[in-house]
Amino acid sequence: MDLGRWLDARSGPAPHEDRTLEGAAHFTRAQVEQLVDRKFRDDPRRGARTKERLATVDDARIEDLTRQAFACFHDLVALLACEALPGLGPATASLLLAAQAPHRFVVIDSRVLAALRDLGRFPAGGHFDVAEHWEPYLVACREIARETGRDLPAVGRALSVGGST
Repeated sequence: MDLGRWLDARSGPAPHEDRTLEGAAHFTRAQVEQLVDRKFRDDPRRGARTKERLATVDDARIEDLTRQAFACFHDLVALLACEALPGLGPATASLLLAAQAPHRFVVIDSRVLAALRDLGRFPAGGHFDVAEHWEPYLVACREIARETGRDLPAVGRALSVGGST
């Protein structure tokens, strides 16, 4: 199978990407809430619950944890630093990382995981265990980007609409 063609068939035209957060040293509360709104646009009640939990920490803590995450060279530690923010699970934490460093991170997405499994790039199995699977998930996506000459956001988009091979 030509992996590049497979990605092209699923990626379509690149949507407008908001890259205003790329390279930020840290995120503010407003920036984190903007990403929460984007993630939960189809389920505003979940977004509201996430923001309620996030409201239990002060702005300095949000900036401190995101600063630590963005400065971290270890992918799992970076994810866990973002996940330490109240209300953020692994998928939302990975969204923060992908918004700040799209060349390095892909959002944790069950559709991407299914496509990686379909392609034989990730072991079959059930639950996504962050400690065990985050780094192999990133490696698989990065390898596909390298092999096909695509950037990581394009690979993530294509895999998220994946489907069977």
